[in-house]
Amino acid sequence: MAEMEKKTVNAMGDVCPVPLVKAKNAIAELAGSGKVEVLVDNEIAVQNLEKMAQQKGYGFLVKEKKEKEYAVRHRQRRGDLRLPRQ
Repeated sequence: MAEMEKKTVNAMGDVCPVPLVKAKNAIAELAGSGKVEVLVDNEIAVQNLEKMAQQKGYGFLVKEKKEKEYAVRHRQRRGDLRLPRQ
């Protein structure tokens, strides 16, 4: 089985909607399957990225790496975009 493609987007210091736009662009580059990790430094961006994941049916996971530094991971699979929250 082929390994899922993974992209990391650095949106540290960016205010919304920039992290959302960067995440959408990275997800589009996956061509249907893979993981995108978005690094952000504010809770509003985390909330907006979570909301987008829920609306699109992507699996997602939020990790607080340290104070005011978060990694929001989105995952999609070709043919199965409805993944449970991890």
